[in-house]
Amino acid sequence: MKYLFIFVIIASFYTVSCRTVPENKPASVILSGSGDRTSISEKTNRVKQSFPTGPNKEKQPAVNSMELLQKAKDEFKAGKYAKCLSLTRKLRIEYPDSREILQALFLSGRAELKLKEPYRARYFFKKILSRYKENDYFDAVYFKTLVMLADLLYGERLFDESLNYYLKALEEKNNNDISNIYLRIADINYYQKNNLHLARYYFLKTGAATLTAENRAVYERLKKNLEWEYLSSEIIGIDDGNVSAVAADGDDLWIGTWNGGIARYNVSMERSRVFKEGEKSLVPKTIRTIEVTKKRVWVGSYNGLSYYSKASSGWHGIDKFSKPKSVKIETIKNINGILYIGTLGEGLWFGHESGYRDFKKMDFPSQFINCMDNYGNYLLVGTMDMGLFFIDLKTKKVTSFLKIFPGFTALNITTILIEDDNNLWIGTYGKGLYHWKKNLNRIERYTSENGSIRDDWILSSVKTKKGLYFGTFGGGLIFFGRNKTPVKNLGLKDGLNSLDISAAAYEQPLVIFGTLGMGIMIFYEDIRE
Repeated sequence: MKYLFIFVIIASFYTVSCRTVPENKPASVILSGSGDRTSISEKTNRVKQSFPTGPNKEKQPAVNSMELLQKAKDEFKAGKYAKCLSLTRKLRIEYPDSREILQALFLSGRAELKLKEPYRARYFFKKILSRYKENDYFDAVYFKTLVMLADLLYGERLFDESLNYYLKALEEKNNNDISNIYLRIADINYYQKNNLHLARYYFLKTGAATLTAENRAVYERLKKNLEWEYLSSEIIGIDDGNVSAVAADGDDLWIGTWNGGIARYNVSMERSRVFKEGEKSLVPKTIRTIEVTKKRVWVGSYNGLSYYSKASSGWHGIDKFSKPKSVKIETIKNINGILYIGTLGEGLWFGHESGYRDFKKMDFPSQFINCMDNYGNYLLVGTMDMGLFFIDLKTKKVTSFLKIFPGFTALNITTILIEDDNNLWIGTYGKGLYHWKKNLNRIERYTSENGSIRDDWILSSVKTKKGLYFGTFGGGLIFFGRNKTPVKNLGLKDGLNSLDISAAAYEQPLVIFGTLGMGIMIFYEDIRE
């Protein structure tokens, strides 16, 4: 029984084995579970080959970075900006170290701008700047990148960062877009930095003819703001906004008022000093004229004659014009160290500046002197009641202008302006402006009646690099250009804040005008085209 049981077990095992293992198969085949002789690696390769890895089973020719960049440019030119970005992305992935990578980034930034994605454009432009190394091949695009990035930041009102990139662009010294850059820098300095001096400096470098249409409007607006600067009585620190006299001494302006004394204003430092208190103050307040010489600043007032010593920074009065009574001094003219003093009621005086205590009264027809100027060997003297006179500086002979030109009948002469040897301009109080052409012995007259000027009361005049200015009592400024252009009448719409121009001076490029009631107007003449 025991043996019978063992036999049954053995027989059962044999039957199962015969059904599971095929005949004549090696162990390796049994383990592989395959009916052929192919190895596992061979079968894997065969499976891979049955599924292509790309869209085309055939082998494609290689595309280099230059071809990709050109295709991207073509797509950009065709207005297919998304396709352009796809190609530049492929170039950046497949050729990260190629020579074309910076141009691809630049093209990407431009495409993003076209797609209204300024933030993404800014990313690409900044990436260019972080990777750029100086070389001739990419310098032009590097410059454009700086400008486009600066423009982007400017448009987003990030002015400090924008200014930084504009200034970097200037360092490249590329002339393609330089005027537009100068204008933007001027614009930022004026509106954002409140730095008028830098704004004017960069504005003057701007070439208006090369500006874009958009920037031309910015240019016109900025020009009007930069042409004029106004110094009110509060800014100057004086009590009176009625300016009676103004004189320029380098960077300093000497400003006299009808009843508020005198102040010295430094233009570049924007600082003022009013001489009204202490031992170094000027006692007279009714200033009428200021004449600057090398060592002194001479001041005439209704209380006499004084001078400011540049060496000691102190004021000194001349007793002869204040004791026993005050002399009303209306005008002072320095000619080669000789001072000529014109008064209202006491005639004409003269004396050497170094011997000012010995001033003497000159024998002169009128006792009321308004203005004076030097005309070659002559001193021209305009009076309040007797017209214009010529005084020979050597012989002291006095000749009335009526003898030279009998048709000239104006008596109240307020200002004399010598353009050159053959052209003399004479301003009057109520009779308009006269232009005497000496070589032709002919006079041209400008009046409100003939429509050439707006006002016949001429108060002041000044000659500048670009022309002649005449200030009026109610009609603003009259301007005659050097190129013989027609007369121009300048008023409030031209930037003036007052139409009563009582005094004028010039220190290139500044034309300084004193007004009645509105303080000082400074005109930056070089800004006007």
